Amino acid sequence: MKGAGTGMTNCLIAGIGGQGTILAARLIGTAAMAAGLSVRGSETIGMAQRGSGVVSHVRMGGVIFSPLIPPGEADALIAFEPGEAVSAARFLAPGGVAVVCDRPVQPSGVPSGAGRAGGASAAGDAGSAGAAGTGAATGAGGAGAAGATSVAGGAGNAGNAGGAGDTSAGAPAYSADACISWLKKNIKPLRLADGDALIRQIGPRCLNVALIGMALSMGAFPFSAGDMEAAIRQRVPEKYAEMNIGALRLGMEWR
Repeated sequence: MKGAGTGMTNCLIAGIGGQGTILAARLIGTAAMAAGLSVRGSETIGMAQRGSGVVSHVRMGGVIFSPLIPPGEADALIAFEPGEAVSAARFLAPGGVAVVCDRPVQPSGVPSGAGRAGGASAAGDAGSAGAAGTGAATGAGGAGAAGATSVAGGAGNAGNAGGAGDTSAGAPAYSADACISWLKKNIKPLRLADGDALIRQIGPRCLNVALIGMALSMGAFPFSAGDMEAAIRQRVPEKYAEMNIGALRLGMEWR
């Protein structure tokens, strides 16, 4: 399945600004390079950066002409929030794995009466992901990353989420339960992470690395746990490194 037979592995990471989405992408890219793979990636960052949607593309191995993953070609999706998972689901390839944190976060700029659950209301609905932006962000743990990109949304794949949902007046309030139900119905294999339980054990700063561990245990990446631990030591400040490595190992064991 990897990269539709190209030898490439594509991973899409989706979350809300401030959740460590970009750091997670940098860790995955660094681990892939440690394994001897070519890597290209890019980010789309919401206008408000912190509190808006963030999507990171990471492409590893093979001959990579573009840093952006086309819809329907992601081998793995890591989503830090269920609504963002629904919005990004159109990028998944058939049989692509998904790791999703079940802890909802209401993004800035979405009023309580306007919901992203609209993207989960009709499977296979054609839609667009209007994620475009330029900017720089700093991930949890202090690793900085800068990115500039522009992505124009296209029609959603059949059976995948159409987009972020209707945000017009009178739209239903955002429902994480509706998003999770849609994900369970339409994405397999899917692993849901109990965000509150993970945070009780490792704290909120390391949740992104725990989700990487879960994806690693599902065979989502072309590198080893040792490569990822080395990437953490390289990218994360020393005083936080062991904490993040513990979160990685917890995620790998999480069931």
